[in-house]
Amino acid sequence: MDFKLKAIAKHVVQKAMEIPQVSSKSPLTIAASSIFIVCNAMSLGKTMKDVANVFEIAEETVRNTYKEMYLYRLQLFPPDLKTVKSLADLPLY
Repeated sequence: MDFKLKAIAKHVVQKAMEIPQVSSKSPLTIAASSIFIVCNAMSLGKTMKDVANVFEIAEETVRNTYKEMYLYRLQLFPPDLKTVKSLADLPLY
């Protein structure tokens, strides 16, 4: 993952930690779900399974946290970020 994507993912993790429904999850789960939502927004072609495998956690764990984060997707990303996909159009898995 290049420097820009790492910075975006770090920002998303920090914002996600401010959401009570998400902050109660494990840091590993939040990181995995953050990377997945960033990959979606930037059209990187990574599946939920790909991300779950890298983090060695269940795909369902990523999915559940992604769903919680999805509700706040417009607040998670830096305001000046130009994403490939519109954040409003990200898929709900």
